[in-house]
Parts: sequence; structure tokens; C-alpha cells
Amino acid sequence: HETINKDMIKRIKMLEYSLRQERLKNSKGGLNAVQEFNMNIQLGKDLNTTIEQILKENNPLNVTGAMPLSSVPKRPARRHRALLIKMLEEVGYEDIFKDEAETNSNATMVIHNVDEMNETDKMVLQEKPAVVANPRVDDKASRQAVQRLSFGAEFTTMIHKANNAPKQKIESRFKLEATLKSHLDGVRNVSFFAADNVLASVSEDCMIKLWDIQALFSANDEKTIMEPYLTLREHTGPLFTVTAWQGEQSNTPLLFSGGSEGSIKVWNLPRPDEIQTYGSYERYNFGAAEWLGHKDCIWDLCHHPFERLLLSASADRTIKLWALKQTTKELSYKCAQSYQLKIGPGKEDFDVPTALTWATNHGSTLIAGFTHSKLLQLYDRESGKSISSLNFRAEDNSIGHQTNKLAMHPSLPILISAHEDHRIRIFDFATGKLIASKIAHEDEVTSVACHPAKLEFATVGHDGVLKVWDIRNYSPIFETQNVHAPKYDESIHGVAYHPLLPIIVTCGADGEIKLFSDLE
Repeated sequence: HETINKDMIKRIKMLEYSLRQERLKNSKGGLNAVQEFNMNIQLGKDLNTTIEQILKENNPLNVTGAMPLSSVPKRPARRHRALLIKMLEEVGYEDIFKDEAETNSNATMVIHNVDEMNETDKMVLQEKPAVVANPRVDDKASRQAVQRLSFGAEFTTMIHKANNAPKQKIESRFKLEATLKSHLDGVRNVSFFAADNVLASVSEDCMIKLWDIQALFSANDEKTIMEPYLTLREHTGPLFTVTAWQGEQSNTPLLFSGGSEGSIKVWNLPRPDEIQTYGSYERYNFGAAEWLGHKDCIWDLCHHPFERLLLSASADRTIKLWALKQTTKELSYKCAQSYQLKIGPGKEDFDVPTALTWATNHGSTLIAGFTHSKLLQLYDRESGKSISSLNFRAEDNSIGHQTNKLAMHPSLPILISAHEDHRIRIFDFATGKLIASKIAHEDEVTSVACHPAKLEFATVGHDGVLKVWDIRNYSPIFETQNVHAPKYDESIHGVAYHPLLPIIVTCGADGEIKLFSDLE
């Protein structure tokens, strides 16, 4: 029993030492690199002394002159300097070891160039701290990451900090104005109503919420605690899509929502000044109509840019065109056309549509993306027949290539599609050719939106990243990470630009909506 007890004490001491190291590694704003290094040295000495005592007491032969633990040769530092320098060059930090280093009072050695790296390793083995200083690294987190490099820390930590360093440039352009937290589950889609600066959001909590964006700019403090001015609760299942229609000046704006129920609900969209946020509105009837044309859940809704037409894509393998007729007394509608994509010889062999959009400057043409087909299909809205298709190639067959979202640039013949295989695909609508296929995110690309005035577009994905791209060279110009917290294997569901104001909004699986203002 005594031997077992001593063995357990040894294991506990080693575990305590490991836990202390992990706490130091993950601490935020705590010890600096030199203090961390010195504490590790002291903890290591205490552990060595404890283990030596246990081994001496547990020596069955009582051999004198045994080799002390402190004299055991230490494992040499790993030779990853060359690889690290190469990776730093790729992210633009290749001169970290070339610039003049700043003097540090706690340091015993300052590295000026790459030639002294081996000497640094020797100093580390001799338990003498070294500090790398670089004037290019301005933020504290990046400087600490550079300092940890000299102590033999994992090089992946340094690369992570270097990759996050450009975030300061992003925040200089996009400012987080508000985080809207009223939904109880993941927010699947958002839509702006520009005339009254209203944002509509739909969620898996079966609710539609309307937000007064104008209040965001009129408030002076506590912008992040905005509340919706109206919540609509007639749906009984999770909601996936929403869109707003301006209508004529004399008519009430309309809101269309759809989800797992398979029905489209039409709402009279009240303006913020017509509603008391915390008042009673039971006497109001906001529901204008319910359209029962689909037999399964609705994935996407898209209204025509200037006509009274609405497109709906459903899991029942159909796309339907709805024609609206609004009078002063009632709202009437009819299903004007239905579209399908045949993928097999059977009667039910049709692909499932997942994304819709209208062709800019071609008001009679609609574009649809599907679950399995490696193409985007163009239909004539009047005849319901297929006009042509925009084909693409699946570069990786190990994952799906479902089309999640389509976006047409408002002034250029450019069509952008977001796909499940982490890619965006850019088509020249005038020629019908694929002009670019880019790996945009590390996970599924869930949504894409074009800027209404600039030559830019934004993408989001389940990796939690928001990217803004230059449409002229199809390359990202801004990026911000961890926009929304992950939930299971999902993160950001949607992105949208305000038609008039410099605002971009994202919605995610964490139940939050984030509004960013574009400062440029």
C-alpha cells in the first residue's frame, strides 16, 4: 500500500504541474511571457525535487550515487524554425526576425536576425528567457505571440495570432452597431424594408420579428439592447425564409414568410410609428393571407424587383410563381406558373430547388439552384420552360455541392452562387460561362449578397466568417471571424445589405442578429 500511495502522489504532482501550464497558456491578459517562463522554470524545479525524493525513497536497492533527475539530458528543442519562417512569409510577417528589436528590461537576450535562432534555442535550454520585439506588431496579443516564439511554444499559436492580426483593419471599416438577441433559436433569414428602415427576421422559434433600424442611429447609448417593435406568432413550425415587398405608395407594404409548414403567409407590414413596442396590439389583424400551394417545407422566397410577382422554392420539388393583386379591400393571388427540373426517367425524378433569384435587366427570366444538379437552371416565367443552364464542375465529390443561395449584381451581368462544398461560383450571365470558382470558406457557404452600389459582395458560412469580396478580381478584401457563435455544426445562416444605408447584417444559429455599419 505504501508503494501505491507514493506512486499516486507522484502522479498527482505531475498532473498539478500540467494543469498549471494549461492555465498559464490559456490565461487572458494575465502574466506576460517573461513571468510565464520564469514561473514554468520554478514549477519545473519543484516537480523535479518532488520526483527525486519519491524515487530516492522508493529505491528498493538503496543504491547510492544514483544519477539525479536534474542531470538527465533535456530533450532538444524542435527544429521548426525554418517552417515557421516560411509560414510567416505567407501571412506577411516575414520581417519579424529582421527588424530592429526593442529593449526589454526583463529579457536577457534580444534576437535581431534569423542567424541567432540556434543561439536562442541554447539559451532556452539553459533556462534564460529571450524576447523578440517587432515594431510592426502593434497589438498586445500579437506581440505576446511573438514573445512566446522564443520560449519554444507551439508554432501554431503564432500562426493563429498572425492570421488574426489584420482584424484591426477590418474593424476600421466595419463597426458593430448592434447585436439583436430577441429570438429563442437560430435565425435563418433576414430582409430589409428600405422605405421605413425596417428589418424583418425569421427563426426556428416559429416567430417573425420586426426591428426599427432608425432607432439604432437615433439612440445615444446602449445600442446593443434593441428590442423588436413587433413579433408575429401565427406560424406553428420553424421558419426558413422571409422577403418584403414595397408595393405602391398608397398600399400597405407586404411581408412574405415560409418554412416547415409548406404554406406562405402574407402579412401587412406595419410601420414602427404605428405600433407601441410594449403596448397591446390584439385588435390589429396583421395576417393578410395564407397560400397553400406547396406540400412540403419552403426553402426560399424571392419577390420580383418591380412587379407583383413572388417565387417560392419547396422541398416538394417544385418552384411556383405567384401573381398578386392588391386592392383597397383585399389581397388576391393565384399560382401563375410551376417549374421543375427533371433528373431521371421516373415520374417523380425531379431535383429539389433550394435557391432562387431574378435576372437583372431580364425581368422575364428566373434562375434556380438545386440540391443535386451541377447547374443553375434558367426559366421563362411565362411559358414555364427551361431557357438554358449555367453548368459547373464539382471539384470535390466527397462532399455535396448543393446551391444554398443565389445573388445577382444589380448593375452588372454577374451571378454569384454559394454552395455546400465551401465554394462560391461566379458566372457571366451575358455569355453563360463560369468565370471563377473559389474556395470561400472552411465550411459550407450558406449565403451571399451583392452590394447595391459598390462592386462588392459578401459571403458567410458555417465557419463563422464574414467575407467581403471585390467583384472585379474575385478576391476577398475584408474578413472578420467568429461573427456568430457555433451551434452544433452551424454558425452563420444569412447576410444582407441595406438597399440605401451603409449597413450589412448577419444572422446565425446562436439566435443573434448583428448589424455592422460600413465606414467607407
